[in-house]
Amino acid sequence: MATMLDEEDELLGRPTKTSIPYWRDNYRAWQKKTIAGINVPGNCKLGPIGPELNVQEGPASGKDGGKILLRGLKFKTCTLTTEIDTRADWSIFVNQLAPKIIPVTQPQARDIVDIYHPLLALWKYTKGLVKQVDCEEPRNGGPLIVKILLLLVVERENATHAPVAGNVKRVESIPIAGDANRIKDVRDRSRPAQP
Repeated sequence: MATMLDEEDELLGRPTKTSIPYWRDNYRAWQKKTIAGINVPGNCKLGPIGPELNVQEGPASGKDGGKILLRGLKFKTCTLTTEIDTRADWSIFVNQLAPKIIPVTQPQARDIVDIYHPLLALWKYTKGLVKQVDCEEPRNGGPLIVKILLLLVVERENATHAPVAGNVKRVESIPIAGDANRIKDVRDRSRPAQP
């Protein structure tokens, strides 16, 4: 599916979750950052973001360089920083966004949520898990600064793992060195039965 640029919805500031509008024509789309379908309130900035390879470097021998083994992409984290300065933005954060991204009373109820920003859409990041939220106290009547740490997830059609049964959503982990096998030792000897 080809990515469409500058559609009518994008000109109205309502881009689709996979579209990447140009920032000079559509600055409103670049100001819009959503988590779980909720616009992040305040003056919001997304930290540096981009994919990173998981590279295993083999040892060098003499004058020969070592082998490089590519093990796919690393799970990427990014920080979304927002400055909340108005009563309306504070109300949205307290009543809508905070309970949705980290349910404090039920931490096991955390789930991977939909996220959107054109820079994230560029690298196919459409989902994320909120790992941490840090708040800095307002100083001298200034804004409240909230930093949301996201673990980004790429949805793929051609994943090599088996699909998850049911409605459970989870992040799959891949053992890099394979399954560990324990070497037999004294614990494995047959023991005489005691009367």
